[in-house]
Amino acid sequence: MNVAASLLGAESYYGGVSDGTLADDRPTRLLLTEIYRRFQPSLVLAHAPTDYHADHRAAGALAEVASWFCASRGQKTKSPPLPAAPALWWMDTVNMSGFEPGFYVDISAFMAVKEKMLGCHRSQMARATTVASRRYLTLCACKRKPAARRPESRQPKLSVPILGINARELG
Repeated sequence: MNVAASLLGAESYYGGVSDGTLADDRPTRLLLTEIYRRFQPSLVLAHAPTDYHADHRAAGALAEVASWFCASRGQKTKSPPLPAAPALWWMDTVNMSGFEPGFYVDISAFMAVKEKMLGCHRSQMARATTVASRRYLTLCACKRKPAARRPESRQPKLSVPILGINARELG
């Protein structure tokens, strides 16, 4: 995760949860709530509730809960609550299965760095036994329609905490 984050010049917040073991439980909720409070995002991108992978579904559920908890005085962590909860946007699933987006974001200008970052994801790349399958894993969810751009005054600050990587001001 640190190598992928470094490709963006981003800081990585590791939650200490190993691959395949993420669960929506109170300690992890409070851990992510504290990360949100320290990072202070205005927008959280999370895995959709219908994602194929159990860790991804748990990450999405945790992101949703923590996005509310981080602004709640009733949830105690080291940092004070945020003045407002960040917006929460669901990301697509592999092959768009069970996912109907409200809009698309054109990331074609960032495909080279996306490929490099995904190549750092050892647990996923280890499953790919051929160059073709690695390329498929890297690009399978990347072919999207371009989005209509919001007026500059309505652009969110793209702070993206995703339980392992926090990329500041990508856009």
